[in-house]
Amino acid sequence: MKPHEYVILEIARERERQMSVEGWTVEHDDEHSCGELANAARSLLDICELR
Repeated sequence: MKPHEYVILEIARERERQMSVEGWTVEHDDEHSCGELANAARSLLDICELR
């Protein structure tokens, strides 16, 4: 598996976990319209880059 394919798979797994465990929905995501989700993603990327 290529590295980018692994990352895509991990993103899909995390999204499934968010929906099945946390109960998050697309409608919930739509409530965040000021870049909060993008900022959260960037924060996680920053953490990964520090490792």
